[in-house]
Amino acid sequence: MLIELGIILSTYTSFRLLEKKNEKKYKIRKNKFLLDRKNKALTKKTNKEIIKSEKNIAVPAKKELNIAFISLGSAILQPIFLPHLALINAILLSYSSYPYLKGAEKALKNKKFSNDVLGAGWTIFAVGSGQYFAAALGNVVYHIGTDFIEKTRDQSRQSIVHIFDRQDRQVWLLKNNIEIEIPLSKVLLNDIVIVNSGEMIPVDGKIVYGVARIDEHILTGESQTVEKSQDEPVFASTLLISGTIHIQVEKAGNDTAVAKIEKVLNQTTDFKSTLQLKGEEWADKSAPYLLGTAGLTAVTFGFAPAAAVLVANFGYQIRMVTPLSTLRHLSKASKAGILIKDGRSLERLNDIDTILFDKTGTLTEEQPQVGEIISWGNYSSEEILRCAATAEVKLKHPIAKAILQAYETYNNPLDEIDDAHYEIGFGTKIQLNKQTIRVGSLRFMQNEGLQWDDEKQATLEPIYQQGHSIVMVGIDNKIAGAIEIKPTIRSEIPQLIKQLKKRGIKHLMIVSGDHSKPTHQLAEKLGIPEYSAEVLPENKATIVSELQQQGRKVCFIGDGINDTIAMKQADVSISLQGASTIATDTADVILMNGDLTHLNSLFNIADSTNSIMKKSAAMVILPAGLILIGSIGFQMGLLVAVVIKQSFLGANILYVLKRSK
Repeated sequence: MLIELGIILSTYTSFRLLEKKNEKKYKIRKNKFLLDRKNKALTKKTNKEIIKSEKNIAVPAKKELNIAFISLGSAILQPIFLPHLALINAILLSYSSYPYLKGAEKALKNKKFSNDVLGAGWTIFAVGSGQYFAAALGNVVYHIGTDFIEKTRDQSRQSIVHIFDRQDRQVWLLKNNIEIEIPLSKVLLNDIVIVNSGEMIPVDGKIVYGVARIDEHILTGESQTVEKSQDEPVFASTLLISGTIHIQVEKAGNDTAVAKIEKVLNQTTDFKSTLQLKGEEWADKSAPYLLGTAGLTAVTFGFAPAAAVLVANFGYQIRMVTPLSTLRHLSKASKAGILIKDGRSLERLNDIDTILFDKTGTLTEEQPQVGEIISWGNYSSEEILRCAATAEVKLKHPIAKAILQAYETYNNPLDEIDDAHYEIGFGTKIQLNKQTIRVGSLRFMQNEGLQWDDEKQATLEPIYQQGHSIVMVGIDNKIAGAIEIKPTIRSEIPQLIKQLKKRGIKHLMIVSGDHSKPTHQLAEKLGIPEYSAEVLPENKATIVSELQQQGRKVCFIGDGINDTIAMKQADVSISLQGASTIATDTADVILMNGDLTHLNSLFNIADSTNSIMKKSAAMVILPAGLILIGSIGFQMGLLVAVVIKQSFLGANILYVLKRSK
């Protein structure tokens, strides 16, 4: 026993010294790398050296699985070549047991008993009793499981990275008076970015050329557009309704993309569920008792049953099986277009009983629809709409699409426009059949010299009170009509609301900065019993906090800067791809298809993860109990204990894989 113990300790010490030596080399080369980079003297050789050093830090860990297999083969051959292979087997077992020998060293330095201490004790008792085959078999299964979990984690990470890669898009950059198309991630501060009508503004900055009408509802929550010109600020994720502008970049959305990805990967794939943390805590607390029981068993019945007692330790299985379900479901979610940025959200979603929706941009489509058409003078509604459609036919922004869609119901072709008579600014001006047609905002009409009066203002007041936008139509020198532009409910929302109610979400509520009347109308139409309108951004967070104080678990779904305070306060926050950068940065979950289609799927994934983890945890505890009873009550052999434990582990992994497809 003492000889085997000496072999284990000397082998482990050798590997630890080698690891520390490699760590020292890595630190030296890394410091040189940083110094060379600072002095702009970085060479390919320096870069290769640091990569090589980084790979060599944990030399033993790279070969543990292979050594475990060699150890198993050697243990099978030992009865034939005894005693020549005993020494070799002890060394090989020490090598393949390196992870928990190292963990035991750390735990004992901190004066704690942990699962790793039990693992180290199990190795010593197994070698001391000559149970090389059982010990080698246990190590092989342990390393296979660890390797499998790491591959699953890598797959999950790759899925998340792939989603981030899909977010990058191309932008037009003005360089040396030439327009070039580059990825958004390559945009730098003070670059000049060109944005055309109908495009999303990709950066924060200020206008250095041009005038534009911009939809900023994603920032303000209000559906009305704003007009901006030179030296005025513009923000990423807002929509350019009309015009062409040059923007000097003050903040590029992808500047910190690498840092964002790393943060998401750490929060998502490396997190530990509450169940796993509790399991590891119970396993650590039971370690001293198992070690004491193993000691008494060794004195009473010998080392083999004592080693079997230590096999009852379930800490390693908890560490393997519990994350497997989470990682598989994270990959499943990412393939469905759901980016879960914080793995803890999967747990919290199971407790959610209240969902708060922002209104504009979340429950409503980006593209609005035409409502009431008002005409003044001798013009019909069709003529007003026809003039607007003709002027907007070449534009791609949502309001233009809404007007053209509304005009399609008349089945009348539009007149062709000569590009030479086509002007875009805060509005659109065209020459048509010897008439001047203007389409745009009231400000545009007034800048063009068209008169406005209180009577017309009074006619439009009910529309303004509902928070809807208005597009003016001017014919020659008079404002001839106005077109109401109102939000469109997302097509998936009515069915989604029914699904959420069916799954037991007790409270649904709209929280909006919009006016009370349209918010009330939307809530009534969707069957959402609660709503709060004209809410300031900070008050949205107050509403969330008050609900939490009532004992509710709150999920907030929003897409704008005005939602972020509430999103931070909520137990789980969800945003949509295409929302404001700060909203997607804040959110725990992003629905990458840009709508709420997969929201119910997200809850299903959370339910499945929780259910599988609970059942797999029970399948870990059961064999531990059987082994403990068998080893103490019936002097169960080490090999039998290992087979029972690893059989249950294999069945557990297969169960998780099958259920989490």
